[in-house]
Amino acid sequence: MNCLSTTSSLGAHLRLATLARSDTVHVTTTHSNYRICLLDPVTGRALVEGGRHFAEPAEAMVCGATTSASAGEHGEITTGLPLEIWTHDQLVCTSPVLSFSVEHQLPAPPISATASQESKQI
Repeated sequence: MNCLSTTSSLGAHLRLATLARSDTVHVTTTHSNYRICLLDPVTGRALVEGGRHFAEPAEAMVCGATTSASAGEHGEITTGLPLEIWTHDQLVCTSPVLSFSVEHQLPAPPISATASQESKQI
């Protein structure tokens, strides 16, 4: 399943719930760049770094794209819309998203496979 869709008049969408834990979303807005490492893609819990509010990585809830007319979707990043992020009881609203990309984390190999490879090398 492709988590990107360009069917909206606003732009490309990314549904966080379609990603895996530890996937990283790189977001470029009009004024900043953000790195969002997902801890729980379903709830939006993540480590966020970037912009003036996240100089250091901080745990936050990525709420999703928003507009004053509430056209955005919870848990979705959409080009052309700002992104809402909650951290330390404070709402951070970014400038409009220009682009995003996803860096998928490869699963770690099973311990038994690693151990058998190391024993072959000895």
